[in-house]
Formats: sequence, structure tokens, C-alpha cells
Amino acid sequence: MATDFSVDLVNFSEWYDKNNLVRQLKVLYHDLISVADIDKANTTIDLLNALRKTGRLSPGNLKLLYETIKVTQTFGAIKVFQQSFFEVQEIQIINFTPYRHWIADFGNELRKAAVQKVDALYNNPLKKYEDSWSMIIDLEQRQILCEERKEEFINTLNNIGLASTLKCLTQEEISRSSSGDTRMQTEEERIEEYLLLIQKNNCRQAGKFTPETMNERCTVDVSQMFTDMELLKERENNTGSNSTTLEKVANAIQSTPGCRALIEGEGGIGKTTILRYLSYNWSGQSIKVFEGKIVFLLSVRDLDKDDNIFDLIVKQLDLNDFSRHTKLPRKSELIENFLIKHDDKIVLLLDGLDELRFNNQSIIRLFIRKENFKKSTVILTSRAENIDKFIKECNVHVRVKGFSKNSIGEYIEKYFEHFEKPELGESLRYELDIDTYRAGKKHPEAYAMCKNPMLLLTICMLWEDNQNLPSNNTDLFKQLFLSILNQFNKIENGQKITKFEDIPTEYVNSMILLGKCMYDNLKVNKLSMTKQDLTDKHSNTNIVDLALKLGFVYEEAPLSKSYCERIFMPPHKLIVESLVGFYLSKLFESENIKDECSDVRQLLIPLGDDELDEIKSKYFKVARQFALGFLDAATVGKYLKRCLTKHFPLRMRSRIWKFFFGIKITYRERLIANILDINPHRDVGVRIYNVPGDVFNIFLTECSLEQVQLALVHLNIYDSKLHNIDVNSMSSFLIMCPKLRSLAMMDCNLSGEVINYLTEECSNRGIIFLK
Repeated sequence: MATDFSVDLVNFSEWYDKNNLVRQLKVLYHDLISVADIDKANTTIDLLNALRKTGRLSPGNLKLLYETIKVTQTFGAIKVFQQSFFEVQEIQIINFTPYRHWIADFGNELRKAAVQKVDALYNNPLKKYEDSWSMIIDLEQRQILCEERKEEFINTLNNIGLASTLKCLTQEEISRSSSGDTRMQTEEERIEEYLLLIQKNNCRQAGKFTPETMNERCTVDVSQMFTDMELLKERENNTGSNSTTLEKVANAIQSTPGCRALIEGEGGIGKTTILRYLSYNWSGQSIKVFEGKIVFLLSVRDLDKDDNIFDLIVKQLDLNDFSRHTKLPRKSELIENFLIKHDDKIVLLLDGLDELRFNNQSIIRLFIRKENFKKSTVILTSRAENIDKFIKECNVHVRVKGFSKNSIGEYIEKYFEHFEKPELGESLRYELDIDTYRAGKKHPEAYAMCKNPMLLLTICMLWEDNQNLPSNNTDLFKQLFLSILNQFNKIENGQKITKFEDIPTEYVNSMILLGKCMYDNLKVNKLSMTKQDLTDKHSNTNIVDLALKLGFVYEEAPLSKSYCERIFMPPHKLIVESLVGFYLSKLFESENIKDECSDVRQLLIPLGDDELDEIKSKYFKVARQFALGFLDAATVGKYLKRCLTKHFPLRMRSRIWKFFFGIKITYRERLIANILDINPHRDVGVRIYNVPGDVFNIFLTECSLEQVQLALVHLNIYDSKLHNIDVNSMSSFLIMCPKLRSLAMMDCNLSGEVINYLTEECSNRGIIFLK
């Protein structure tokens, strides 16, 4: 049975179709739905269905339709509604920008003769537009008519004799301003109306984005792709946590006046997406969230050294536009005073505490209510490092754990439906055994990565390209690098790269340059860069230009119009950390290569002792993981030797080892991280696998030479190729491990001589030996 909502949409659509107004609605909804949906729409109902997909139109929320009637002045459409009658003339316009409102007036005002004049001005041969709306659609697609060029467009039309039409339009704008929504409005009401209008538009735009790692491949709608994640809400007084949902978290935040909420999780786990989703729902009103509030979605990394939160907000605004819309002076103080006075109406969504630069204290002061916005709702996201102060002050503390099995399957389905390849989604679900009790058994490493939304996105991309699953994070990012480079090659008509080792030298050089620049930036937790940053590190303009084109960074709009230098950003911090790891791996490899080409020699200067200490900072934790993953076994062994140099006392060597290799991705990280995790307060037990004999031999030799004592109590080595390990090596190992109580070496290809030696020697030492 049809609902009132369905009846309303059908009647609305039939009225506009009957009056031949579909093209007018395409112009009006230009900012609200995708260009693809607009192009495909043949009837009004097609446009309305597209609006429903975005969440801007839903049962009980027909405000957008009433605004449509008011802006287009098609008041005859009011009679078609069965559900209710609304005083359309009195409603406040919040879904359409002032510029879009002007476009609607412009299209209504143009007569056939004026359209023909504009056609002759811009087209040879003539396009012979059917009406003013066809003309506007064409001019907007060609960027001849857009908000930024509005004044230029008006001046051009004045020159071809359309001054009277434009004068009429100007009078309508003034009339609307004086007798419409701003009539009798106070200064504060005008400011609030403007902030609502701009922020709803900003948050809507934030909901349509290119996901991290996709290299401008497409734009997705967060409302279509968002998938629930596993969330744990910490109980008060750190007494544990309970599983929860985003809806429950949002309700808890909204029910707490002046709430301080902390959302923590690892990189790529979905923290930013949660904020985008909340702000998007607020802007579209499809889900009731933060009603009656003004929401600001802000990036913490945009805070400069002496900035506060108000400075960050103003960077999002255009004061000239503010003045035009409100008829108030172009003064940021007016906005600041409003925000301070009405701080209870403000919601601040602050993304990326871990990306804070310059040791700026404004975030912590905001969170502990020692700055303005004491009554505002503040939601802050961060990785888990250095957040103890924030945990103590927050009212709501949530940890994002990523996707559950069901969510993994749901996301895969949404991804491949979005790209119209559902059969690939089904095959990936089958390969991962998502729909069975054996989920993840066949590909445990890949399945573990699927819990991270960003990594799952990358896995979906790779499956789409070659139906292949990576075995660990390093292999995943190697494939991601290939995917990014092949997207660039596709644009440049280049040859597809199938192996990581076959990446062309010129690409490798530019990636090293990016990694070097990001390495220096990461020391101060800075992610952005300029072309000059790259040029300062390398004089070859070809390498610099290619580095900016490959797809690892994108050009970002400047924070203010006064800032002229072009800014480039990576799509995600993990891209920075992986490229820094790539640079470090090339740096370590180059230390033993004398004939390094001149293009990269100036970038691969060996690290000094001070630089080694620098890499020990918290900012390089993930980058170190990637560096080791990119290295081959022989280079890892040589790097071990570097860490054992006599320039460091034994105690410092152990610390360096533990710091550099405190990682758990592949055999070489496990080998060193765990084996040197010396802690006198607990038994040290280690399980490692896939250990090649050459790495193990080098490790044992270097430790023996330096008389290192290990705190191992239990060691389990399995599935390893240790056929070249001899009795002397194992003898040295047992001497290094005075606390060893159990040793398991199963499926390690040990020689009979070594097995006999270990059986006897372990028995003599009271060590349990399993083979």
C-alpha cells in the first residue's frame, strides 16, 4: 500500500513534469546530487529518488520540496500535497545557497531573445538552446557560469544589452533581503542564518569525497558507503568497556550538555568517516542529530602555531560572502562574538589530534574548558598515543575497533555495487569465507586487515584489479603503490606495472623524494608540503614535477585567499608513513651501493647517530614498520649489524633494537622485537615463523660478538628454513639465553646433527625441547 510520502512524491513529480520544469529542477539541485544522477534523470521522480539516496528527502521531511516551490516560485505545486499544507512563503531557505537562489531567479527572468543573445556570445556554431535552463546547464558544465565568475558573467551580459534584465534581478535580490527571511531580523539572527547555511553546505560537501588511497578515482557518498563499525564505550572510572553503536554514542553525546567526547583508534580505522557521517546527517536532516545546533567539521592539522579554535573556524569562512549575505561589516569579530555568546549551540567535530603540529595547546585547553566554547559539544578523534589528559576530561570515551565479520561483508557488497561489479563482491566474500563459520581461516592475514576500513577499501580495489589477496600490510601497500602508479599510467597511456620490483626508476626516484620530504615533515608531525619543500631537497625539476603528479598527494585548497603558495596533502597519514618507510628502506639498502645514480644520491645520505635517535620518536612508529617490511632479509641482517656498532654502549644497543624492531608484521620484525623485549618482571615468550637461516645466522653472530644476554624463557620457532644452521650457532644461542626453559623448533628443516645436539644439550640444561 502506498504511503502518504510516496503519494506526495508522485504528485509533486507529475505536476513538474506536466509543466515541463525538469530542466529547471536539474539546475536547482545542481549542488545537492551528483552530476551523474542529474545527467541520467529524465523525469522529476528521478531527481527526487536521487535526493532520497543522499538523505535530504525522507518521510516526514519534505522541507526541501517546500523550499523548491519557494525558490522557483511555482506556488501552484502546493495543492498537490496530500500530507499537509505548509506556509511556503514564510519558510527559511537553508538547502540552497544564495548563489543557487540567484541562478533560479536568473533562469526565470531570461526570455527567448536573451537566451539567443547569450548563445551567440558563447557558441560558434550556435547551440540553439531550448530554454534558459538548457543554457544554464551547459554554461555551468563549461564553468563559464559559476559562483567564482558571477561578477565577470554579469559584466559580460551588460555589454550585450541585458542590463535591464540584470537590474531587475538585483532589485529582486534586494527585495528578497529586505522583505523576506532577513526582514526584521536582528544582527545575531542574520549571523546564525548565514552560519547554518554555509555549514550545512560544507558538511554536505564533506559527505561526498574521494576515499583515501583512491587517487581521484571516484567520488562516493558517505551515506551510501557508511558501514557500522565495532565500537567500545569505556565505562566510568576505567572499569571496562561495553559494546555499543554509533546511534547510542550520538545519543549519549547529545544528552550531555557541553559534552567532551573522545573517539580513539588506529590509523585508517574509520574515525574521520564517523565525523563525516555525523556532520553529513546533520546537514541533510535524514537522521535527527544535533538538531538546533551549528556543526563545524575541522581538521586539527590546520591549526598553526598561534591559532585557536576560532581561527580554525574563520579559515573555513569567506568574510566577503558573509558581508554580502548578512549586510553586515566584513569583521570576523562579529562571528566570534556570536560564537562566544551562543556557545551552547555549537558542535565542534575535531579530526586528528595525532596530527597536531607546533605543540599548540588550544585543543587541550578547549577540552578541559579553559578557553571559549565551554558549553559547546566537542568530539575529538585521535590515535591512541598521548591521550591520557583527554581521557581524564572526557564525558564519552569510545574506541573504534573496526569492522565485524558482518560489517566486512556489508562493506564489500556496497563497494562493488557502487562500481556496478556485484559478481566481484560475491567472489571476494566467497574467498574470505565471510558467510561461513570459517571466516578468515583461508587467508588469516588478509582477513585481519579487513577489520580496518581503509585497508579493506584497498583490498577491494586490489581484488577489483587482479582478484588477489595480500598476506601482510607491507604486501598490501606494495600493491597499493602499484595501483596508484597504474592509475597514473592509465592517464598517461603508460604500460601497466605488474610487479613491485619493476617500478620504473624515474617513479622510484620521485617516490624517494616524496618519502624524504615526508620524513623531514614527520619529525614535527606535519603532513602537508609545498612544491618548494621538494625543490629544496632536489634540484631536478622533472623528479619534483613527477612526484606531485603520481597520485600520492593531491593539491589542497589554501586555508585563506591571502595564502598563495600551492599546498599538497596525502589522502591519509598511512600514505605518509608508508612512503617514509619506503624512503628509509632505500636509504638502508643504498649504504652498501657505491654506484648509486646521481638523481637520488643527494637524497640517500646515510643517517648519523643523531638521526637514528630522531627516528625513535613516536611519530615514526608506523613508518619503521613499513621500512622493515620493504627490506629484504639480507639488508635486515646488515642493518642489525649497524645497530650493534661499537658507537653505542650495550645498554643503548638493546634499546635501539627494541625501538627499531618493536613491530609485529613479518618474521624479521617478530624475531627482533620479541627476542629483545627484555623485562625482568615477566617471562619472555616468543612465537616466530618463516625465519630464513641467513637472517638467523647473522643475528646470532652479531649477538655473540657483543656478548648480548637475552631474557627469553620460552621460544617457539616453526615453519622456517634453518637447514644451514650448524651446531656452533645453536651452542652460541643457548649460551645467550641463560633463562630459557622451553624451546620448540618444529618444521624448521634442522639437520640431524643439530637435532641430536639440541636434544642432548637441552636435557643437560633442563630445557624442554620439542622438534
